[in-house]
Order: sequence, then structure tokens, then C-alpha cells
Amino acid sequence: MTQPITINLIPSESERSLSPLWFKVPTMQVDLSAAHETLRDVLGSGVQPRLYVQKSADTGGTWQVGEFILQALPVAGTVAPVISSAFCAWIAAKSGRKVKIKKGDTEIEAGSVEEVKQLIELLRKK
Repeated sequence: MTQPITINLIPSESERSLSPLWFKVPTMQVDLSAAHETLRDVLGSGVQPRLYVQKSADTGGTWQVGEFILQALPVAGTVAPVISSAFCAWIAAKSGRKVKIKKGDTEIEAGSVEEVKQLIELLRKK
């Protein structure tokens, strides 16, 4: 059985300083949801987002937190550029953002569009 892959979209330091629950900021939800939609369009049910759920009569809701679990990360053919574009869009939207991919004991982090391209290329070779 293959190990699941965890993808974390890491906000910039200034975004994290907005609130301990930075992901609840509406502009963050727009960017996190866009990344999820792109991954879901390519991977279908193979991507599982981690969500923060708050049950309350006045402030309840469900929010994306920027973590996705995948059973596999297909990086061949036309899928790789789409996955790469989702990560690049996240990073390009705000200086200081990163993408971290973890599989088993291996963690790879990218903080620039060029590093994302190298990360995808590295994954293609594995």
C-alpha cells in the first residue's frame, strides 16, 4: 500500500500574523478554495481537503485550512502542469507563501515558482 501524500499551502508570515485562525480571513479562503478546486478538477475524489468546522449559531461555518491528503500524486502527462499551476498561483499571490509536500519521512518545500517547477520535476522522476 502506498503512503498518502500531504500537501500544505503555507501562508506568509504577515498572513499568519492576522489571526491565529488566519485561514478564516475571506481573502485566504478565496485563495485556498481556488487551489482546492484546481486539485479537485484534476484528481477528483483523490484529493481530500482538511477542513476547520465551527458549530455556532452566529459564527459557525466550514473553512479550508490549506492541507490536502492525496493517495497518489500523478505527475505524468498533462496533470503535472495543472498541479504545478495551482501551487504557483498560491505562491505568486503573496510574497512569503510556500508549498510543502510530505510523503512518509520525506518533506519537500518550495517558496518560489521556480522551486515549484523543480519540485514537480523531482516528483516526476520518482
